[in-house]
Amino acid sequence: MSGVTKFNKAWPVLAVAVTFGMALGFGAAAVAAEPAAAPAAAPAEEEKDFRKEAVKAALKTADVTYDNIATLMRVPGVFGAGASCVTCHNSTDGKKSPGGLDLTTCAGIVAGAAAPADGTAPHPILTAGKHKGGTIRRRMRDNRMPLGVDPAYPNNTAEHLAVKKWIEDGLKDDDHFKNNVLPLMSKKGAFGASADQSCVDCHMSHEEPPSFHELDLNTHKGILEGADFLAEPPGVKIVKAGKPMDSKLWLRLTENRMPMGVDMGEDRDPSALDIMFKWINQGAKCN
Repeated sequence: MSGVTKFNKAWPVLAVAVTFGMALGFGAAAVAAEPAAAPAAAPAEEEKDFRKEAVKAALKTADVTYDNIATLMRVPGVFGAGASCVTCHNSTDGKKSPGGLDLTTCAGIVAGAAAPADGTAPHPILTAGKHKGGTIRRRMRDNRMPLGVDPAYPNNTAEHLAVKKWIEDGLKDDDHFKNNVLPLMSKKGAFGASADQSCVDCHMSHEEPPSFHELDLNTHKGILEGADFLAEPPGVKIVKAGKPMDSKLWLRLTENRMPMGVDMGEDRDPSALDIMFKWINQGAKCN
């Protein structure tokens, strides 16, 4: 494919970014390299909304190519304040790149990361044609809990492992749950929270407000019933017996939102993510 053809295909999306005040967080000059200067001040919320809607409108007709995705991977700040994705994920060697995830090539993105269990087998981060498949959507959108926890806080403490064991053992309402798991939900500072914060401060009943997502972490029954219990009956399950990696409770306690260090208040649906999702829904093609 010629350079002109690639440019013509990439232009519809990138043009929207430039025309509407750089909705993706970068201008045409930033495509080739990361800027050395500090980023400009964040735009007003109404301006952000206008830019986002402009990008969405353009995406209804524009195709997204891997060229666009390659740019998003290399430019800092497009998914929230912080370094570019390839700053950390640039090799299949797990000693050089977290998870052995290489985001510098299309093949690397499609192949995914190393499996958490053994660190060697491929672990896809996306499912071509389905942007809600794989892990990329939750890793780019979901804040680690408790809200505000330092991303450097370890995710394998005795508190974390107590929850994991309970899930692995089948979610029983037994002595382990009553003595080692349930008390953590009301313990101030558990799982890296601030000293005056506990899980049940935000998730205490099936009624919202005051409980976020109608999630009740005060009882065994409430945890099993899950979130959005009234809004989306019978509720969104947050634990799956025997499967921590399929349990939202475990994932939210242990996985940091990407890019690492992004502020918890950052928009969870930036325009750049809309572009990424459209590329995935179009088949995540490398040409």
